[in-house]
Amino acid sequence: MNDLRRISSRENKFIKLVRSLDKKTARWSKNLFIIEGEKVLFEAIDSNQIIEFIMISEDAILSDSIEQTLSRIMDNTDVFVLDNRLFESISKLENSQGILAVVKFKVDDIKDIQKNNILLYSDGIQDPGNLGTIIRTIDAFGLGGLIIGENTVDPFNPKVVRATMGSIFRVPIFLNNEGREGLIELKNKGFRILITLPKGGYPINEFDFRRGDIIVIGNEGRGVSDTIRELASDGIMINMKGNAESLNASIAASIIMYEISTKI
Repeated sequence: MNDLRRISSRENKFIKLVRSLDKKTARWSKNLFIIEGEKVLFEAIDSNQIIEFIMISEDAILSDSIEQTLSRIMDNTDVFVLDNRLFESISKLENSQGILAVVKFKVDDIKDIQKNNILLYSDGIQDPGNLGTIIRTIDAFGLGGLIIGENTVDPFNPKVVRATMGSIFRVPIFLNNEGREGLIELKNKGFRILITLPKGGYPINEFDFRRGDIIVIGNEGRGVSDTIRELASDGIMINMKGNAESLNASIAASIIMYEISTKI
């Protein structure tokens, strides 16, 4: 690739923008987030995401396929080359492939949720790896999307994005900004709110899941919040034969989604 624009200054406006996206407030005020690596960039391009610009380390050894792709999109997307030290100063990976991009994101309002789907609801999940794995599993089992509830880690946090392995581009993300009132509105539309419990719920292998169900996965430590418990239509649980009291949030969500996929 020839004629790439070079950035050498840490004070460059594009460098400053990338650094600013470390913070959730900046990501959401600009509706932008960072992706790193060839695979996830391919996923973004294949999913027709709006890519603001791409940055490449001058020391990067890129595959022929990514070079061909970059040559193809350069007419519509800025591609910058940085010296290695400057690139490393903005990369979040220890073993970076030397390529990152800034991508536009959009989230939907819960009012846009269609009742012909089953969705997961994140009630205060804080671990980025857990949320990213849940998004990836929603993609794998074909559920209708993820609702982000209060006190949940930002789905566009770099650690979450990496854990999704590209599924962030295919899974609809809905935002519940209205808390309890938003859930009441969904219930009034006929959605069932199903909370996950360590014990005392209906075993998932016996439960009659249906379209219009919203499966709530609670916080890693405290579980489902009292507010959502009060609104729940039913509680569901995973039967366990061993001695562990509970499962990791993303593992529990994955088992439930697999069970749903065998029934719907």
